[in-house]
Amino acid sequence: MDALTEKIAQELTIDMIPDGIWKVVAQEIGIVNIVKLFYILNGDTVYAPKPERILVPARNKLILREFTGYNCDTLAQKYGLTTGYILRLCKEKAKG
Repeated sequence: MDALTEKIAQELTIDMIPDGIWKVVAQEIGIVNIVKLFYILNGDTVYAPKPERILVPARNKLILREFTGYNCDTLAQKYGLTTGYILRLCKEKAKG
């Protein structure tokens, strides 16, 4: 985004954005940031995954960090997963 466009975006207020999802996003990330996002998207239609899906790698990293070999049930309950999933995840890590 060039300097002139950023200057114009700074004059934009939340009331100027039509009601709907983009207004909610603008309230969360800021008006200038949503304009930057629109420049990145450039009018394309995009798929936005559910938050749970995008967080899987970080969640798995935490599970691996917390895994002691004896706490599968605790981790499964904590993260809302099955003990089988925890065991497979940790087994794959041990192989690799």
